[in-house]
Amino acid sequence: MLKGPTKIQLPKKYSQHSTFLIPIKKFSPLILIAALKPFVITILTTTAITSLHAQDVAEYSARYQASANGVSAVAQREFIRINDNSYRLQIRLLAEIAGQQLAKLEQTSEIAFINNSFQPLSYSYMLSGISTEAHAINYNWEAKLALSRRDEESWTIGLNGAVWDQLSHQFALRQIFVNKKTETNSGEHEFLLIDGDEVEIHRYSVIGEEILITTLGSLSTVRLERIQEDSESRKTSIWLAKDWGYLLARIEQINDSGLRIEFDLENAVLGGKQVEALQ
Repeated sequence: MLKGPTKIQLPKKYSQHSTFLIPIKKFSPLILIAALKPFVITILTTTAITSLHAQDVAEYSARYQASANGVSAVAQREFIRINDNSYRLQIRLLAEIAGQQLAKLEQTSEIAFINNSFQPLSYSYMLSGISTEAHAINYNWEAKLALSRRDEESWTIGLNGAVWDQLSHQFALRQIFVNKKTETNSGEHEFLLIDGDEVEIHRYSVIGEEILITTLGSLSTVRLERIQEDSESRKTSIWLAKDWGYLLARIEQINDSGLRIEFDLENAVLGGKQVEALQ
């Protein structure tokens, strides 16, 4: 039976109003880079993500096409095993206009299998090109503290239960569905993640199952939507490929100004197998 979201009380400084993609006040050539900053899906419980064995987790490499108002980008995502109990999830994105490189983004999270559950160890975000930005998070689970840094500023944040970063959510999302910890046809979920000096609450609703047409082809997917209580015009939809380890198949966002941003799966290899469309 599907359980409702786990409720927790947070200090007032914690935000419940962050957007799935970074808020965009006006369109610029860096919109896709900005959008990818949290190129994540925050379907996370406030409890630890467990698995029978660290070896159950499939490695993958995936390529995505991104678009927004004529600006295109290519995103490459890789999830690899570092050793028996730790993994690295990395995203690289290159934004271009008319063949000219505008910006490059790299995000990396390292995750470990500790005491029968997965926990994030570190996170980094590096933007270079016509704009620069750097973020980082280091987790100390024994002390229950995380050090969050953004450019020249830093903050110490307490870790109360499962608290993730902007990128490791993608891994945790897959584990929730792969381990069948949630139904795919209904329910809402409430989650925590670190963003700068805050721990934010994100809420999502499972809409149901759909056959999705992607650049790769048709895929059997689960669709989710971000619950946007502070905006009626903003909308974020996410599709996960059921037959391929709930790999991210597509993200679509419409922001308050009506701008549509899309990330679409082009090709992928999961667990050594080429991801294929439905026949």
